[in-house]
Amino acid sequence: MVTPQRELRLDINECPYALPAHVGASIAKRLEVIALNRYPDSGATELKEAWAKRLGVEPRQLVLGNGSDELIGLVLRSFSRPVTREESPRVLVPSPSFPMFKVISEAHGTQPVELLLNPDFSLPAQALAQAMEEARPKVVFFDRPNNPTGALWDAHLLEGTAAANPGCVVVVDEACADYACESMADRVKSNPNLVVLRSLSKLGLAGLRVGAAVCHPDTAAQLERGRLPFNVGALAQAAAAHVLGHHGDILDEHVRKVLAERERTAALLAGMTRVKLFPSHANYFLLRVKDAQRVWNGLQEKGIFVQRFEVPPALADCLRVTVGTPEQNDIFVSGLSRALDACH
Repeated sequence: MVTPQRELRLDINECPYALPAHVGASIAKRLEVIALNRYPDSGATELKEAWAKRLGVEPRQLVLGNGSDELIGLVLRSFSRPVTREESPRVLVPSPSFPMFKVISEAHGTQPVELLLNPDFSLPAQALAQAMEEARPKVVFFDRPNNPTGALWDAHLLEGTAAANPGCVVVVDEACADYACESMADRVKSNPNLVVLRSLSKLGLAGLRVGAAVCHPDTAAQLERGRLPFNVGALAQAAAAHVLGHHGDILDEHVRKVLAERERTAALLAGMTRVKLFPSHANYFLLRVKDAQRVWNGLQEKGIFVQRFEVPPALADCLRVTVGTPEQNDIFVSGLSRALDACH
């Protein structure tokens, strides 16, 4: 087993690139003037303006949260209240998808209804329409690109679902949308029941825990009524606003590097006969290998950590691997090859 200092963490979809030293120094200088004895700006004015400019929307369309997980809960609290005490509101969740949709829904007293994906992890349009009609959910969640499969579901299908179900809030989680090079954020103004979640975590700012809900101004106002004050700390607000306002090009460079490595590494994995590689529009790969448990163990023995799945059954023998730096990806591919050899 390698020492902890040499562990390779490719299991939680972080950006492998840290901010350059000069950017870190400029952030530190910005944070020096923060009055820590004062509460943060509850409206997060500076951060909203900087992020809205990057997304091409208006600041009043943004609701900020301590990561997207908080915003998932905020949407549920705001739009899935039961009409009667006996009613258990339903929430539609594709499966397999981001597990926190179901976890947070259950924590808020709603009843998650799972929509099984096709065997190739595409979204079944007919089954979706049927589930919307039969379950009549208050909220439906879509991950785009989908975690952990990397699939990029049809934007027209998701927007059409919102248009056909005005009494349901359609949430599209775009945590990894920068790596798909497309977004549905420009569609929310014409769809009041469409909410798009964005994050800075996958771009290299995971430690800040800052997320945004992009929505119609009226929807944003409703979410704001349920948002707790001061939910995003002053240091996180200032650091995120500074990077977005002055160093957005660095974040864009992170995306370009990851995309280049995604394509290069995909070509290496596609050439391995014992690996089934699913197409990915995100910053990670989903692989299917025989004896995934043994392969996973073999990788861990080499200090290489990837995500393995026990449930749902559709992910049997699957591993999810974050795209790393060129050196990290080469180490993973070599380690995977040796782990596969050890299983045969």
